[in-house]
Amino acid sequence: GLEFINKDGRIETPLIRRDGLLVKTTWDEAIDVVAGKLSEFKGDSFSLLTSPTSTNEELYVSQKFARVVMNTNNIDQTNNVAPELTVGVERALGYGAATNSIWELEKSECILVFNSNVTENQNVVAVPIKKAVRQGSKLIVIDTREVELTRQSDLWLRPSPGSELLLLGGILKILVESGLTAPEWIAEHCEDPDTLFYALHSLDLDVVQRISQVSLDKITEAAHLFGGSSTSSIVYGLDNLSPDIHRGCVLSLVNMALITSNVGKPNTGIFPMRNGANEQGAWDMGCVPYRLPGGRHWMDDAARGHVENAWGCSLPSNRGLQVNEIMNSDNLAGIRAMYLVGDSPNFTNGKFTVGYHTLEKLEFLVVQDSFMSPATAIADVVLPRPLFNGKDGTYTNLERRIQTIRASGLDQGDRDRSERSVLSDIAIKMGYAGFDSRSASDIMDEIASLCPIYSGVSYEKLAEQVFTVFSSGMDSPKPTQLLYSSKEYRGIQWPMSESLDGGTPIMYEGGFGNRKADLITPEFDTVLDTNNEEDEYTAWLVPGRVLLQSDRDSNLKKGRVNRIVRDELAQIHPELAKTAEVSQGEHVIVETAIGNVSAVVQLDDSVPVGAISITTLFGQLALELQESDEIDPMSKVVGLDIIPAKLIKA
Repeated sequence: GLEFINKDGRIETPLIRRDGLLVKTTWDEAIDVVAGKLSEFKGDSFSLLTSPTSTNEELYVSQKFARVVMNTNNIDQTNNVAPELTVGVERALGYGAATNSIWELEKSECILVFNSNVTENQNVVAVPIKKAVRQGSKLIVIDTREVELTRQSDLWLRPSPGSELLLLGGILKILVESGLTAPEWIAEHCEDPDTLFYALHSLDLDVVQRISQVSLDKITEAAHLFGGSSTSSIVYGLDNLSPDIHRGCVLSLVNMALITSNVGKPNTGIFPMRNGANEQGAWDMGCVPYRLPGGRHWMDDAARGHVENAWGCSLPSNRGLQVNEIMNSDNLAGIRAMYLVGDSPNFTNGKFTVGYHTLEKLEFLVVQDSFMSPATAIADVVLPRPLFNGKDGTYTNLERRIQTIRASGLDQGDRDRSERSVLSDIAIKMGYAGFDSRSASDIMDEIASLCPIYSGVSYEKLAEQVFTVFSSGMDSPKPTQLLYSSKEYRGIQWPMSESLDGGTPIMYEGGFGNRKADLITPEFDTVLDTNNEEDEYTAWLVPGRVLLQSDRDSNLKKGRVNRIVRDELAQIHPELAKTAEVSQGEHVIVETAIGNVSAVVQLDDSVPVGAISITTLFGQLALELQESDEIDPMSKVVGLDIIPAKLIKA
């Protein structure tokens, strides 16, 4: 009897919990109940967690609601599990975002991909990388895992897990000692590099080689490929890295780009691989505990004064809690009430140490979502949420490009029930002004007035960035060319101003404003394998995934759904084989805390000692997706996470 679910499985009406059961209610009653209950939890006992699929306008209203109505900085996104991804870029350069456009990668002479499974997680970025490789560009991949790009790379470095920062230090040292830097450019654009150079001079390459298990020859080759190219780019993630070295790795990558003058010019730059459709927009809007609209720091007095004057309020003075601080605490870090937007795989994929069951400890939980989920099952109030095709708004992608979306005719009834509208209704019900703007365009005007990087952005300006695209190309026009044309909405890349119609495709072309770039020196530490002989698991399972392994034997089992049948290979270093007392071709079980894998041993000197590398196929993943009962199965795909393991003879 799920009479509140429509034929597409979507939540149709608001639900409220009575006598332990969720029952249908009206929007007016739902707003009344939420407004009444939230008034009991003002301050830091409340948290608002937004979705990576929220629009800029929804995110802006969300953080405004948290700060103005609930008087807290406890505002974050459920996908913000690696907050250090861009902090180092911001500290060093000025802005926490990609420096160039994605398609410039196609013309970059050398591309370094660091700890990011780009082809799965940001496939649009993978396209220009693969095109560049086909045209002769050099590709370096630093990743312990085997992913699709490792098979197309000119050089693949496989460091021992935890030694990635030390490895980057080794590459930097060789860049400096081999004269692959740009001294004149550094002198003009960077703060005194002596501290960095001194730290690199003190770094022992023999130690780097021994701990990272990457040969000095390969480290040297990576430095010469990157530093010897006229244009080099860095595409990076923080997959499988300990949080202790997140910032150090980012700073090292930025330093690599700076000392080789690969910032501020075409076909170069730094590209942090943000997750989620609109994570960049969330940071821009201030949907982070320590950020205000415009991405400005919450302790920036000028920024606080600007926001307080615009909103006519005093901003909360305490630093807010990040989502990982809340969801890695058994008592939810003291949070008693929560407004949760959308579902998130991080509740079940291990990114949070606590999951949905811990949300049951909340005294009051509001979930706004499109479909029923484990979170809606325990919520006190459930509010419908339109899908993306039922929204008007903008998204900002990882190259800082602001683009509009428009509600389709199918979901017109949901247009005013997105979180920006619902939170505004709740705020007004609780007696707060400043939430009267209803259209996405009006909210963008407010954003532009408050966020310096969005200054001059408007729906009118965005509408002007529309270009006609001919399907057959202008090189071979057809009489029916116009009939087969379409429109391309290119959007605007911030920072935007009245004098820049299309924004800023390349950051720092004219330098770094009234400052120089900082060559910040990290401590080149290691966070090595904490497993020891007393632990149950003394090795690491290093999963990989590729499209094709033509060198492997496999059989096709035909049926309603065809299946690939083959033995998986556990690639291990001979030293691990000796320790585990297994040999080439022997059947083993790779045991982990979340399940076991059957495999056949393959000895491989290139695999770090202590790692068990098992590479599966995309075809197996496609089959799992097809058979999944999840509403959004792709969001629930098990990532390529390195986890503790041990080898057992089968």
